[in-house]
Amino acid sequence: MEINIKSPAPDYYAKIEIINIMGQEIYDFGGVKLLGNGLKLIWEGQDKWGNRVNNGHYFIRVELVKGDEKIRETKTIAVGE
Repeated sequence: MEINIKSPAPDYYAKIEIINIMGQEIYDFGGVKLLGNGLKLIWEGQDKWGNRVNNGHYFIRVELVKGDEKIRETKTIAVGE
């Protein structure tokens, strides 16, 4: 699954996580420095141990940080539907 992250400007640091409907972290992309105005990631539908996740809805939690500025955004993604 393709995940597109938009940044208001270059040089933001992004923390991107996949969360299940119970609020548990399923996968963590770690920290990524955005050099342009966005980023495209591919998530293979696996948890952090490499197991395939169940069909259903998941949340993509994005936090962009630049200095003291923080931008948080949550998106949804459907697996197997």
